[in-house]
Amino acid sequence: MEPASWRPSWPAARETHDAFVEQLFHHLIKQPVRAFGSRKPAELRRAFAENQFNVRKLMVEIIAEAALPAEVKPKAVPTRDTRTSSP
Repeated sequence: MEPASWRPSWPAARETHDAFVEQLFHHLIKQPVRAFGSRKPAELRRAFAENQFNVRKLMVEIIAEAALPAEVKPKAVPTRDTRTSSP
């Protein structure tokens, strides 16, 4: 058996990496990763792959993301109720 034949296919590896990132995030932060945005799982998986699957760097990335959010969403501006306002 050649080593290449037992390697997981890319879709299976991607699913495994996604699951690992999500589980690690939940373990460290005690919240689901999607609470930080729908794109966050993909961003963290991409960073994990770019860092040659270095778990320590992924942990730092997760903790930094949770502690220092990149953007603070502004509060919704209340709409003016035209029924009670005067002309």
